[in-house]
Amino acid sequence: MKKIFTFCLALVALFTAKAQTPVYDSVSMNPGYANAVFYSLANGTLASAPIYSQADIQIRFENRSASIRTVDGFGAKVFLPVAHALTDWTTLDTTGMLEQINSDTAWENGSFNATATGHPSYGWGTYDAVTHDINGDKIFVYQNAMGAFKKVQIIKLNSLAKTYYIKHANLDGSMEYTDTIGTADFPNKNFGYFSFFTRTKTDPEPIGTDWDIVFRKYNRTADNYPVAGVLSNLNVLTAKLFTHTPNTASGSGLPYYTKMSVIGYDWKIFTPPTGPWAVIDSAAYFVLDQSNDIWRIVFTGFGGSATGKAYFTKTKVGSVGINNTPNEAITLATMYPNPMANDASISFTSKKEAITSIEIYSAQGVLAYSDNITANAGLNLYQLNDLGLNNGIYFVHLNQGTETHTFKVFVSK
Repeated sequence: MKKIFTFCLALVALFTAKAQTPVYDSVSMNPGYANAVFYSLANGTLASAPIYSQADIQIRFENRSASIRTVDGFGAKVFLPVAHALTDWTTLDTTGMLEQINSDTAWENGSFNATATGHPSYGWGTYDAVTHDINGDKIFVYQNAMGAFKKVQIIKLNSLAKTYYIKHANLDGSMEYTDTIGTADFPNKNFGYFSFFTRTKTDPEPIGTDWDIVFRKYNRTADNYPVAGVLSNLNVLTAKLFTHTPNTASGSGLPYYTKMSVIGYDWKIFTPPTGPWAVIDSAAYFVLDQSNDIWRIVFTGFGGSATGKAYFTKTKVGSVGINNTPNEAITLATMYPNPMANDASISFTSKKEAITSIEIYSAQGVLAYSDNITANAGLNLYQLNDLGLNNGIYFVHLNQGTETHTFKVFVSK
């Protein structure tokens, strides 16, 4: 069957000459990389905030998520004691405890989730199939950048209310409190931020669907070393290309990934012993934003910790939005729930009875599922069971005749 496109980003046909004008821009993380800068490729800098001095953890509230991350990059750490059962709260022993670190691959894999083995285990707690809550079953020790300690238990995540109950105290048991942090505190945000020491909730992020990338300091997973770089937002795909002509590369045919650190930190090199910083002049980065537009980023300069400034050009090079033909034989196409786990339903309306193919592609363009059905005239419901898809972003194609509808879905288990 003819495809309008498959997602390994056959983008050339979608590009226009008007989209090739580069825009020169820069962001400032401030001296010492003190701020995180949330950036939209379409609209520029949206917010700049000193998250490191304001918060100890960042918490995600989305359905099927239990991500709790250390606000890392400046020395904050989380440890799992050897004896970490809930009954060890009053007799906590810090001897031999092991550091737990954030993943720089996926926002979902925070330091408090480091021991997760997959549903129903989320690291800090376990899913209850009756209440649908996640109940904490471990004690952690948090150390801030100044060397002060707290013991912490995530009591539970109330999944219906999307609210966390978190107990924390000094190691000797003094200053014990239980705080609630919920999605109502951070409407439409990807993460909420909280400090154990000041018991304050901080809301530094723009609305989750508004920003594409964040410039910030963070710890790379490979060696837990702090670096300053760029992380991509949830639901944003990125690609990297090394080429002699980075300013004219189209991004066509590249594999695009959900990995949050594809851009990362290594687009720059420090010249020892005192600098300056030099950028890699043969690297182009491509971002598929949440509006399904593709942008090329080429870095042109970096000021290091003295200024925290990054300089770059950005160019809108194309789009892979929903692709429909004018007659719209298929309308009102959707897949739910979205995000999904293993099972989902596709709903669409067809103008006539007709053979319709359903195909699901990974973000890298790999066909993960396909089927042919005879659609009825009117509303159609198609059930998908036990797909076995890995977490990530997928593109669903509904093909009827020469018409293709494409929409984006997310798998989160």
